Amino acid sequence: MSEVKKAPDGLDGFIALCDDHKDEMLLETGRKLYTEKDFSCVYCLDYEKKSGCKYKVCQYTPEKVCCGCASLSAVWRYLAFEIDHERLIRRVNHYIRICKRKKSNPTVFYDSAHQSVFNNCYLKLNHENSKLLAAVYLLTADERLWKSAWSHINMNDISFGKIKPKVLSSDTYTLFCAAKDLYLGSDHFSFSDLADPAVVDITRFCLVLNALGIVRFGYNYINIKKF
Repeated sequence: MSEVKKAPDGLDGFIALCDDHKDEMLLETGRKLYTEKDFSCVYCLDYEKKSGCKYKVCQYTPEKVCCGCASLSAVWRYLAFEIDHERLIRRVNHYIRICKRKKSNPTVFYDSAHQSVFNNCYLKLNHENSKLLAAVYLLTADERLWKSAWSHINMNDISFGKIKPKVLSSDTYTLFCAAKDLYLGSDHFSFSDLADPAVVDITRFCLVLNALGIVRFGYNYINIKKF
Protein backbone atom coordinates (compact mmCIF):
# COMPACT_ATOMS: atom_id res chain seq x y z
CA MET A 1 0.00 0.00 0.00
CA SER A 2 1.26 3.51 -0.82
CA GLU A 3 1.75 5.96 2.01
CA VAL A 4 0.01 9.20 1.10
CA LYS A 5 2.40 12.14 1.30
CA LYS A 6 1.47 15.81 1.27
CA ALA A 7 2.54 18.49 -1.23
CA PRO A 8 3.23 22.20 -0.61
CA ASP A 9 1.01 24.89 -2.17
CA GLY A 10 3.04 25.31 -5.37
CA LEU A 11 2.99 22.90 -8.31
CA ASP A 12 6.78 22.62 -7.95
CA GLY A 13 6.17 20.85 -4.63
CA PHE A 14 3.77 18.46 -6.34
CA ILE A 15 6.45 17.62 -8.91
CA ALA A 16 8.85 16.71 -6.10
CA LEU A 17 6.19 14.52 -4.51
CA CYS A 18 5.58 12.71 -7.82
CA ASP A 19 9.32 12.15 -8.27
CA ASP A 20 9.34 10.50 -4.84
CA HIS A 21 6.70 8.06 -6.10
CA LYS A 22 8.43 7.29 -9.42
CA ASP A 23 9.98 3.97 -8.35
CA GLU A 24 6.73 2.99 -6.65
CA MET A 25 4.77 3.51 -9.88
CA LEU A 26 7.29 1.45 -11.85
CA LEU A 27 6.80 -1.41 -9.42
CA GLU A 28 3.04 -1.11 -9.69
CA THR A 29 3.03 -1.58 -13.46
CA GLY A 30 3.51 -5.27 -12.72
CA ARG A 31 0.11 -5.38 -10.99
CA LYS A 32 -1.94 -5.01 -14.15
CA LEU A 33 -2.90 -8.68 -13.95
CA TYR A 34 -5.18 -7.80 -11.04
CA THR A 35 -8.83 -7.00 -11.72
CA GLU A 36 -11.37 -4.67 -10.17
CA LYS A 37 -12.71 -7.57 -8.10
CA ASP A 38 -9.29 -8.03 -6.47
CA PHE A 39 -9.52 -4.47 -5.11
CA SER A 40 -13.05 -4.78 -3.78
CA CYS A 41 -13.54 -3.17 -0.36
CA VAL A 42 -14.80 -6.47 1.11
CA TYR A 43 -11.29 -7.91 0.83
CA CYS A 44 -9.57 -4.85 2.34
CA LEU A 45 -8.27 -4.95 5.93
CA ASP A 46 -8.97 -1.20 6.22
CA TYR A 47 -12.69 -1.69 5.53
CA GLU A 48 -15.36 -2.68 8.05
CA LYS A 49 -18.89 -3.55 7.04
CA LYS A 50 -20.58 -1.30 9.61
CA SER A 51 -18.29 1.72 9.65
CA GLY A 52 -16.84 1.55 6.14
CA CYS A 53 -13.27 2.47 5.23
CA LYS A 54 -11.15 3.98 7.97
CA TYR A 55 -9.53 6.35 5.44
CA LYS A 56 -11.08 9.36 3.71
CA VAL A 57 -9.76 8.17 0.35
CA CYS A 58 -8.81 4.70 -0.83
CA GLN A 59 -5.14 4.09 -0.06
CA TYR A 60 -4.95 1.63 -2.95
CA THR A 61 -5.82 4.21 -5.62
CA PRO A 62 -2.34 4.07 -7.28
CA GLU A 63 -2.63 0.30 -7.59
CA LYS A 64 -6.14 0.63 -9.03
CA VAL A 65 -4.88 3.13 -11.62
CA CYS A 66 -2.12 0.75 -12.66
CA CYS A 67 -4.45 -2.22 -13.10
CA GLY A 68 -7.04 -0.10 -14.94
CA CYS A 69 -9.93 -0.29 -12.46
CA ALA A 70 -9.80 3.18 -10.88
CA SER A 71 -12.54 5.77 -11.36
CA LEU A 72 -11.78 9.37 -12.24
CA SER A 73 -13.66 10.68 -9.20
CA ALA A 74 -11.65 8.43 -6.86
CA VAL A 75 -8.39 9.55 -8.45
CA TRP A 76 -9.34 13.24 -8.13
CA ARG A 77 -10.16 12.74 -4.44
CA TYR A 78 -6.86 10.94 -3.93
CA LEU A 79 -4.92 13.73 -5.65
CA ALA A 80 -6.68 16.41 -3.58
CA PHE A 81 -5.98 14.52 -0.35
CA GLU A 82 -2.36 13.98 -1.36
CA ILE A 83 -1.94 17.69 -2.11
CA ASP A 84 -3.61 18.39 1.26
CA HIS A 85 -5.04 21.81 0.42
CA GLU A 86 -8.33 22.32 2.29
CA ARG A 87 -10.04 24.61 -0.23
CA LEU A 88 -8.92 22.44 -3.14
CA ILE A 89 -10.34 19.34 -1.44
CA ARG A 90 -13.66 21.15 -0.98
CA ARG A 91 -13.78 22.25 -4.61
CA VAL A 92 -12.95 18.78 -5.92
CA ASN A 93 -15.61 17.14 -3.73
CA HIS A 94 -18.19 19.80 -4.65
CA TYR A 95 -17.62 19.29 -8.38
CA ILE A 96 -17.81 15.50 -8.07
CA ARG A 97 -21.12 15.79 -6.20
CA ILE A 98 -22.55 18.08 -8.90
CA CYS A 99 -21.51 15.71 -11.70
CA LYS A 100 -23.00 12.68 -9.96
CA ARG A 101 -26.21 14.50 -9.05
CA LYS A 102 -26.70 15.69 -12.61
CA LYS A 103 -25.39 12.39 -14.00
CA SER A 104 -23.05 14.36 -16.23
CA ASN A 105 -19.53 13.53 -17.33
CA PRO A 106 -16.64 15.67 -16.08
CA THR A 107 -14.46 17.67 -18.44
CA VAL A 108 -11.67 15.41 -19.70
CA PHE A 109 -10.89 17.33 -22.89
CA TYR A 110 -11.84 20.93 -23.66
CA ASP A 111 -13.54 19.83 -26.88
CA SER A 112 -13.23 17.23 -29.64
CA ALA A 113 -10.43 19.22 -31.30
CA HIS A 114 -8.40 19.12 -28.08
CA GLN A 115 -8.90 15.37 -27.84
CA SER A 116 -7.91 14.80 -31.46
CA VAL A 117 -4.78 16.98 -31.33
CA PHE A 118 -3.60 15.54 -28.01
CA ASN A 119 -4.17 11.93 -29.11
CA ASN A 120 -2.16 12.57 -32.27
CA CYS A 121 0.65 14.15 -30.26
CA TYR A 122 0.53 11.39 -27.64
CA LEU A 123 1.51 8.81 -30.25
CA LYS A 124 4.69 10.77 -31.01
CA LEU A 125 5.77 11.57 -27.44
CA ASN A 126 7.87 9.66 -24.93
CA HIS A 127 5.20 7.92 -22.86
CA GLU A 128 7.58 7.51 -19.92
CA ASN A 129 7.89 11.30 -19.52
CA SER A 130 4.72 12.12 -17.58
CA LYS A 131 5.64 15.81 -17.17
CA LEU A 132 5.94 16.13 -20.94
CA LEU A 133 2.57 14.41 -21.48
CA ALA A 134 0.86 16.64 -18.91
CA ALA A 135 2.29 19.85 -20.36
CA VAL A 136 1.31 18.91 -23.92
CA TYR A 137 -2.17 17.96 -22.66
CA LEU A 138 -2.62 21.53 -21.36
CA LEU A 139 -0.98 23.25 -24.32
CA THR A 140 -3.22 21.42 -26.81
CA ALA A 141 -6.35 22.55 -24.94
CA ASP A 142 -6.15 26.03 -26.47
CA GLU A 143 -5.80 26.52 -30.24
CA ARG A 144 -3.91 29.83 -30.04
CA LEU A 145 -1.56 28.53 -27.35
CA TRP A 146 -0.86 25.36 -29.31
CA LYS A 147 0.00 27.34 -32.44
CA SER A 148 2.69 29.15 -30.42
CA ALA A 149 4.02 25.97 -28.83
CA TRP A 150 3.91 23.07 -31.27
CA SER A 151 7.13 23.89 -33.16
CA HIS A 152 9.11 23.93 -29.90
CA ILE A 153 8.13 20.41 -28.83
CA ASN A 154 9.78 17.13 -29.76
CA MET A 155 9.50 13.55 -28.58
CA ASN A 156 11.38 14.17 -25.34
CA ASP A 157 11.45 17.91 -24.69
CA ILE A 158 9.61 21.24 -24.63
CA SER A 159 11.62 24.43 -25.12
CA PHE A 160 9.44 26.71 -23.03
CA GLY A 161 11.96 29.55 -23.35
CA LYS A 162 11.18 29.71 -27.07
CA ILE A 163 7.40 29.71 -26.70
CA LYS A 164 6.17 33.31 -27.06
CA PRO A 165 2.37 33.32 -26.97
CA LYS A 166 0.74 36.63 -27.90
CA VAL A 167 -2.12 38.40 -26.11
CA LEU A 168 -3.27 35.59 -23.83
CA SER A 169 -6.65 35.63 -22.13
CA SER A 170 -6.69 34.86 -18.40
CA ASP A 171 -7.98 31.34 -19.14
CA THR A 172 -5.22 30.66 -21.67
CA TYR A 173 -2.62 32.13 -19.33
CA THR A 174 -3.77 29.68 -16.63
CA LEU A 175 -3.14 26.74 -18.95
CA PHE A 176 0.25 28.09 -20.02
CA CYS A 177 1.46 28.73 -16.47
CA ALA A 178 0.23 25.35 -15.23
CA ALA A 179 1.90 23.55 -18.15
CA LYS A 180 5.16 25.41 -17.56
CA ASP A 181 5.15 24.74 -13.81
CA LEU A 182 4.39 21.04 -14.21
CA TYR A 183 7.16 20.62 -16.78
CA LEU A 184 9.86 22.87 -15.33
CA GLY A 185 8.96 22.79 -11.64
CA SER A 186 8.57 26.58 -11.58
CA ASP A 187 6.12 28.42 -9.33
CA HIS A 188 3.89 30.72 -11.40
CA PHE A 189 0.74 28.86 -10.40
CA SER A 190 -0.43 27.55 -7.02
CA PHE A 191 -3.04 25.24 -5.58
CA SER A 192 -4.61 28.28 -3.93
CA ASP A 193 -5.19 29.64 -7.45
CA LEU A 194 -6.65 26.31 -8.57
CA ALA A 195 -9.01 26.20 -5.58
CA ASP A 196 -10.36 29.71 -6.22
CA PRO A 197 -13.32 29.83 -8.69
CA ALA A 198 -12.67 33.55 -9.18
CA VAL A 199 -9.20 32.75 -10.55
CA VAL A 200 -9.73 29.44 -12.38
CA ASP A 201 -13.06 28.60 -13.99
CA ILE A 202 -14.50 25.09 -13.78
CA THR A 203 -13.30 24.01 -17.24
CA ARG A 204 -9.68 25.02 -16.64
CA PHE A 205 -9.99 23.54 -13.13
CA CYS A 206 -10.79 20.12 -14.60
CA LEU A 207 -8.07 20.38 -17.23
CA VAL A 208 -5.39 21.19 -14.65
CA LEU A 209 -6.64 18.36 -12.40
CA ASN A 210 -6.30 15.97 -15.32
CA ALA A 211 -2.78 17.24 -15.96
CA LEU A 212 -1.91 16.61 -12.30
CA GLY A 213 -3.25 13.09 -12.70
CA ILE A 214 -1.04 12.54 -15.75
CA VAL A 215 2.05 13.77 -13.87
CA ARG A 216 1.25 11.59 -10.87
CA PHE A 217 0.22 8.39 -12.67
CA GLY A 218 1.65 8.74 -16.18
CA TYR A 219 0.01 7.14 -19.20
CA ASN A 220 -2.10 4.93 -16.91
CA TYR A 221 -4.20 7.98 -16.01
CA ILE A 222 -5.05 8.68 -19.65
CA ASN A 223 -6.70 5.26 -19.91
CA ILE A 224 -9.21 5.86 -17.09
CA LYS A 225 -12.70 5.61 -18.58
CA LYS A 226 -15.25 5.59 -15.75
CA PHE A 227 -16.23 8.42 -13.39
